[in-house]
Amino acid sequence: MARAASLRLDFRSDTRTVPDARMRAAMAGAEVGDDVYGDDPTVALLEETVAGLLGTEAALLTPTSTMANLLAPLAACGPPGTPGTPGTPGTPGRRDRPPRG
Repeated sequence: MARAASLRLDFRSDTRTVPDARMRAAMAGAEVGDDVYGDDPTVALLEETVAGLLGTEAALLTPTSTMANLLAPLAACGPPGTPGTPGTPGTPGRRDRPPRG
């Protein structure tokens, strides 16, 4: 238990974590592919595992919080042009702008 208490993880940025020998070995030995085309087995396994844990049909890895913050409201709105889609009248993006004049 003492080891867990002394272990400090900092997830603010990927530039703050320096990989150790085990991490480098795992990266060097990993099977890779292009997740844009759906052929990265590691990403596919992660998405499948998370979907199973959440009880959803599928999951999507977003490598950055900015990407996730953009996708969440878009996914909730429906197809482009439907009421509530960002950028259409009455959406939060329009109400949050300062008044003109």
